[in-house]
Amino acid sequence: MNYLFFDCEFASSKGGIERICEFGYVIVDEKFSIVEKDNLIINPDIDRKEWDSYALKKILTRKRNEYENSPSFFYYYNRIKNVIENVDYVFGHTLSSDAKALNDECIRYSLESINFSFYDVKEVYKQFSNVKHELSVTRIKETLNVTGEEVEHDALADAYNTMLILKEMLEELNFSIEDLLELVPTAKDECNDYKVSSLEAAKERRRQALANPKIVSNDANFRDNRILFYQFIDNVKPLKKGDKLKDKKVSITKNYEKTHFKQILNLIQLITDEGGKFILKASQSNIFY
Repeated sequence: MNYLFFDCEFASSKGGIERICEFGYVIVDEKFSIVEKDNLIINPDIDRKEWDSYALKKILTRKRNEYENSPSFFYYYNRIKNVIENVDYVFGHTLSSDAKALNDECIRYSLESINFSFYDVKEVYKQFSNVKHELSVTRIKETLNVTGEEVEHDALADAYNTMLILKEMLEELNFSIEDLLELVPTAKDECNDYKVSSLEAAKERRRQALANPKIVSNDANFRDNRILFYQFIDNVKPLKKGDKLKDKKVSITKNYEKTHFKQILNLIQLITDEGGKFILKASQSNIFY
């Protein structure tokens, strides 16, 4: 059996639509010996003004010219599709965002949807360590004392480190892949017909929360609103993969929260989308609005 670990980096996420500039992957066998690995450097095929300037300066490990002088996603499509479809299991860290990015690119170039099931190693780790907060690949690697690639935000390095994290958990538990995944059903996700199951479910939960007939007031202290508020905090998942608030704890003044219930839900979603975590205690925050 072969296991695939992949990760994407983005040149832009404007309007919630990702433009891929790196597709890094590692394929291993059942003993976690490397069968194949590569980092496909991709021309995102966008105007220079569309590039995410923050990503260029703070996140991506290559210069813009290297990406722009590389082939487009259209060129790599068949290779990426074959890599994903010809393995037994697909893994990644917060892979729903990367699966959505693949969908965005397939739609842009009128390409067939790449349909596959996959597993989020971050969700496995959260069960493994009994934690609820979101953690980056680097933070999990450090917590498990895994020695891997030091560079961050290189798609191949992140895919490789994610592989090492899963390998470490399996060795500590002395479990097979099947045993571990059976214990963490929430780690499984699917991409079908240009849609990612978990993201579609999150959109529906958000739609229901914002359109719920119980929201008769925009007052966050209204009893039913408080229940929805805490449920939303507990269940919110990123709808895109951003880094502007990576690993930051964000709190918002209760003076605003009290009379802007619907808006606070939107802000919590945006904070989560950018890699941050909304917290209630201002004293524990890195950023206070």
